[in-house]
Amino acid sequence: VPQRLREVFAVLQPQGELSSLQVQIGDHEHAVPDWEVDANFRDVAVQSWHGAPGVQAATGYVKLTPGKGFVVMDSPGLSLDFPTVYQQPLHYEDMFGSLHLDWDSETFTIASGLLTTRGDEGEAKVLFGLTIPLEPSEVGIEMDLLVGLQDSHPVHRVKYIPYVLDDTLLSWLADSIGEGHIEQGAFIWRGSLN
Repeated sequence: VPQRLREVFAVLQPQGELSSLQVQIGDHEHAVPDWEVDANFRDVAVQSWHGAPGVQAATGYVKLTPGKGFVVMDSPGLSLDFPTVYQQPLHYEDMFGSLHLDWDSETFTIASGLLTTRGDEGEAKVLFGLTIPLEPSEVGIEMDLLVGLQDSHPVHRVKYIPYVLDDTLLSWLADSIGEGHIEQGAFIWRGSLN
């Protein structure tokens, strides 16, 4: 595992429970290019780091090999904390789906399959991507987020509107949308978290 990636994990301060941990090393004298880790995890928490989300109460399965991995999540009570985008963590009654991980010496990326969340706003479908540079970068961390929901109430929009938007736009969104019913709605964010 590259030194910078080890530093990232040290900053994230992971906590939680691992069960059924299995580590395979093909050649103990040359472990770096030939290893595999499989584990079930429960109530895992990581801290937010440079705009990457903090997580509370993640539960699922992870498989890691050199440079890549995947996570299958089935996480009741999950919270995601994006302190550079949202003032409050995003809480969900449940979240399930998969995440794909890739890394090299310069970049760590997370890309989701279709995630399903359940919260106060109802059931939402989410596609999520995060590109985290492991070397200094002008752009910094980049995020792609698409949230689609049905049969909800407009009051729940505030959960997904970043506080970093222009004050005029935030004021307009607060004043112009009143009572009603959201048959279908979506929120898209694509760009740097700087």
